[in-house]
Amino acid sequence: MSKILFNIPYKLKNFRKFKSLETFAGNGYWTKSVQKKLERKYFFKKVLLTDSCTSALEISALSLKLKKNEEVIIPSYAYPTTASAFLRCGYKIKFVDCNANDPRINHSHFLKVLNKNTKAVVIVHHAGQPEDINFFLKLKKKYKFKIIEDAAQCIDLKVGKKYLGSYGDFGCISFHESKNLHSGLGGAVIINNMDYSETAHYVWERGTNRRDFDKKRISKYTWIEVGSNFYPSEFQALYLYYQLQDISKIQKKRKEIFNLYVSNLNNLILSNKIMGMNTKLKSNYHMKYILLKNRKERNQIKKYLEKKGIHTVSHYEPLHLSKVGKKISVKNLKNSKNFSDRILRLPLHVYLSKKNIKFVCKSIENYFLA
Repeated sequence: MSKILFNIPYKLKNFRKFKSLETFAGNGYWTKSVQKKLERKYFFKKVLLTDSCTSALEISALSLKLKKNEEVIIPSYAYPTTASAFLRCGYKIKFVDCNANDPRINHSHFLKVLNKNTKAVVIVHHAGQPEDINFFLKLKKKYKFKIIEDAAQCIDLKVGKKYLGSYGDFGCISFHESKNLHSGLGGAVIINNMDYSETAHYVWERGTNRRDFDKKRISKYTWIEVGSNFYPSEFQALYLYYQLQDISKIQKKRKEIFNLYVSNLNNLILSNKIMGMNTKLKSNYHMKYILLKNRKERNQIKKYLEKKGIHTVSHYEPLHLSKVGKKISVKNLKNSKNFSDRILRLPLHVYLSKKNIKFVCKSIENYFLA
């Protein structure tokens, strides 16, 4: 059997639409078309396409305009730019721990970190599954903090009456090639609190009021906010537009693969050889991971699978233990460290066959029989 790759980006068949491009640099017809399509399909109030989810987070951070002594709570078990987007603005970062056996924020630790100086909370919807959004929405009413949803991995996931990304003041999505939908590199910031709509648009537009100029409200545009070149090229927007056409087909295939993993790994879970994901939570089937006993066992099985031609990855390292993170916080967030040591992500993309999945699962089973 040929090597089973961890990820193969979804490819459009017979894609020859580039001849329809009239502008190339960005914020043209296809950028606007994708923004409208996302707003209509997922009932998002306002969407701005970006060149990455990192840029979406940075737009959120810049738009908040917090004072430097005000605090932002961020999970330690998260991607580095989830934190750096807010650190670069000079905000005070407080890391919070995750649960023992899943990457969602630990409620009791969050309540210890939360205080009168907390002005924003970043929640991460991990692995294509939702955070406990209602827990944070209830606290938001009492403490008046803003919520930024890092929904990088959770496009097309509806929880309750709304899609993820539309619950917070801001939502941030990734269209990196490893995601269910992609444009190579890309992302989007979702603006749900319209008090920030104008500021976020100026930040996105390189810090200028060019939008007002384009709408002939002013005779010339100028620099009015701290911004940057955040939006993607028209090439990326065009590719994403036609991927959105295939979303149902993509999700159907990913669901099939995810469920095959669940059924084929069930015996190992029941025999306590491994732990699986919480299948009671809704999913957009972005990721399938297993939890091993410790880092040593995780690394051993990873190496074993590599010899079988199966590529797996270990995912995030806790931010509080990183070189930068240690300057922010020296607290020992045991769950984040423990979860990071134990997680192993399995291959999941639409080009996997049933035979591939059975081989991966049988190889994991054989490791414990050896």
